[in-house]
Amino acid sequence: MVSQEAVVYPATLTDYTSSEIQGVVNAEQELRTAVSQCPRQKEVLLGYSQGAEVSMDVTAGNAEDGGTVAAVSTSVSSHIAAIANFGDPGHVTGRSWDLGTAT
Repeated sequence: MVSQEAVVYPATLTDYTSSEIQGVVNAEQELRTAVSQCPRQKEVLLGYSQGAEVSMDVTAGNAEDGGTVAAVSTSVSSHIAAIANFGDPGHVTGRSWDLGTAT
């Protein structure tokens, strides 16, 4: 079975930080609920712009300067099969969180 769930949050440039954090909190709750209700189901995250930053902060934690969001637990992230993001405004060239092996 395939289903989809939109993360509800303001997704606004006005008070961007608050909007993005609300997205992270709500996305994490959606993931936790999905994993608890359907533990054999795999999750795929999709995001564009602020949604891309939300999905990356949920899975990897907030890495921007001064970030305070921790990554979702591995008991939840182990259910994520794929992530496709486009136009993540959290990308900062040359910072340690933009380097790695995707492991």
